Amino acid sequence: MVKIYLLPADEGNFIWLRYGKGEKYANIIVDGGTKSSGKEYAEVIENIAERGEKVEALVLPHIDYDLKLRTLISAYAP
Repeated sequence: MVKIYLLPADEGNFIWLRYGKGEKYANIIVDGGTKSSGKEYAEVIENIAERGEKVEALVLPHIDYDLKLRTLISAYAP
């Protein structure tokens, strides 16, 4: 089963894909929106971690105004 979540990201995109069978899912994050989307982004990462799952891929489709690498990286920092 594939689940696709389109999350609010102000001027950018934030797509969370979950796929798998039963209780075992893998996750792909596409983009992440702007810095103002940081809270929602962190909540998604925490949700994934709480389920004992991992982010299999982080897709950064472009580098420009709406993609803040520092925000994405800080979401993964301990």
